[in-house]
Amino acid sequence: MDRAGETVSEVLVAVESEPVKIVQLLKASNVDGLTPLLLAARNGHALAVREIIKYSRNIDIEVELQQDSNGDTARDLALKYDHDEIFAFLSKK
Repeated sequence: MDRAGETVSEVLVAVESEPVKIVQLLKASNVDGLTPLLLAARNGHALAVREIIKYSRNIDIEVELQQDSNGDTARDLALKYDHDEIFAFLSKK
């Protein structure tokens, strides 16, 4: 498991104790409008993308619809940065 995957696992363990905080984190964005999902897709962290999507579905957050300040979705960023595995995964959704 890569470091991003370990971090995601640590975050998901924290979900049980602070679910509201986790929801806020999944919806949070930086100055460029990048959320955790968008950053993971842009940076090629496939495990993080899968885990964020899986968790968000369990709590009814539509993270796949998130867009950065340029209007790019996670799928767009995966394509733009040549992360084929992530692009294929997000294209199946």
